[in-house]
Amino acid sequence: MFPNIWNNLPQQFQNDLATTATFGTLLIILYYIYIRNIRKNAKKRRGSVQEAKRLDGPFSWPIVGNASQISDGHITFCRWAEKYGPVYRIKLGTHFTLVLNSLSAIKQAINQHRDIYSGRPIFKSNEVVSFGRGVAFNDRTTMPDWHKRKGFMVKKLHLYVVSSETKQKLEQNATKMILYLGTTVEQQAKKSVSGYIDPADIVKTSIGNFMCLVCFGRSYPVTDEVFLRLLSNNKEFGEVAGMGNRIDTMPCLKIMPKYRKAAKEFETLSKRIRNWVYERFDENLAIHERGECKSLVDVFLQDDWTSNLINGCQNGSNHSNSRMNKIDFVALFVDIFGAGQDTLVSAQLFIFHYMLKYPSIAKKIRNEVNRVIGKNGTISIVDRPSLPYTEAVVHEVFRHSSLTATTIPHRTLADSVVQGYHVPSNSLVLLNFYAVNHDPNFWKSPEVFHPERFLLHSLEGRLELNKNIINKYLVFSSGARKCPGDEITFHWLILSTSILLHKYDLMQDPNYPATEGENFGLTARPQPFKMKLVRRHEQSNGTS
Repeated sequence: MFPNIWNNLPQQFQNDLATTATFGTLLIILYYIYIRNIRKNAKKRRGSVQEAKRLDGPFSWPIVGNASQISDGHITFCRWAEKYGPVYRIKLGTHFTLVLNSLSAIKQAINQHRDIYSGRPIFKSNEVVSFGRGVAFNDRTTMPDWHKRKGFMVKKLHLYVVSSETKQKLEQNATKMILYLGTTVEQQAKKSVSGYIDPADIVKTSIGNFMCLVCFGRSYPVTDEVFLRLLSNNKEFGEVAGMGNRIDTMPCLKIMPKYRKAAKEFETLSKRIRNWVYERFDENLAIHERGECKSLVDVFLQDDWTSNLINGCQNGSNHSNSRMNKIDFVALFVDIFGAGQDTLVSAQLFIFHYMLKYPSIAKKIRNEVNRVIGKNGTISIVDRPSLPYTEAVVHEVFRHSSLTATTIPHRTLADSVVQGYHVPSNSLVLLNFYAVNHDPNFWKSPEVFHPERFLLHSLEGRLELNKNIINKYLVFSSGARKCPGDEITFHWLILSTSILLHKYDLMQDPNYPATEGENFGLTARPQPFKMKLVRRHEQSNGTS
């Protein structure tokens, strides 16, 4: 039957149809060859990726993935690591997610595959933080000059810490706010009914003003409306930020009023914080004098890349790599200012927590400081090499508390192999720092707070930091995503620990002592406690 139909068709139509069929067949053959070559080339590029093992992990549910099973974050990840090993996969919503739980796996990923693991997830919330133009939530795929901007930030922050002029100002600013912190806790405790107070609000005020001094060269009275807006923004942002990743990985949650409200508040607060920094930058720019370094803004402005901002601020987008526009500049400071405050507040509260809980360790710090400057001397950051025990305590606070228990998610920008496992491109990546910092295979009795683990005795018998150990715990990350503000953080904590324990005895309220357990927001914080500071010269027994 078919031949009869074909024979009855017009000759021209038969010719056209035959030509089309031939052309279609040729296309199919060419497409087959094209796909085969792509696969062949991909295999060559990936090399061992084709031979790598497939990742194992817990069963995940449709839509929500493993989100409903992660009851306590890093602890859940540690339990899964016992079953599936230190490298496994989960799903956050519908997102394939790699979880790394060992130092070797994390270092291989973020150091050996530095560029591949430098990505950030393309989340809706990232578009509103820092105008969507900071370095914290972008990468080279969303911001072509990301490496240049991150390098610029790192270079300028380091210059601020090591330059003779700004290093002295950094120490003066830190000392000023540490003394304010001590005096205010002391005075308010005396006024309270119980004789003890929760120091959290005073810590936030002191560190908020310290970061204002660092970034913008000025501090604010605690009753100042501008400063109160900052503290209010920080408090509210910390309360809603924890829901941000959940909504990003499972947008369907926004059908629930609780999450829809949180998403709206997150966006509103992000805008308020970035506008607050924008206003402070304008104030700083108005009084800036070239060659003067009163603040971090001044240091950043002393560069060809930003010189145009001094003569005339640009508010629009700037696609030229030769100049940075105003919004891009302010976005860097939103990153620095926000992250710096939150990390420092958490770290300072943990310093108080551990010193209250372990008074014998506080006494060892005081004795070390007394040996360096005497009972009436003044501590300086130049004394840091002479305070190995004090610095070891700060390292142990970071290790034991793991205040950044897991990181902000990374995203892989290409296929890779980690610990023999194939990791696809565009995977989310979570780094479990808590697991590294409490790994019993490396740390002896990791659950014990023991600063001496970071110390050794030199050939001359002097106590020294063990520099081979201090890089074996993780808090500021590593590789392309290493926190650039770690030097400022260490400066503050060594000074605050030395100054406050030299001047005061720390005493906890027996009814509200420092206890185990943490509260999680952007970073972990200890459970609330109450304390008082007593000046040492006021004690009648004169104990040392």
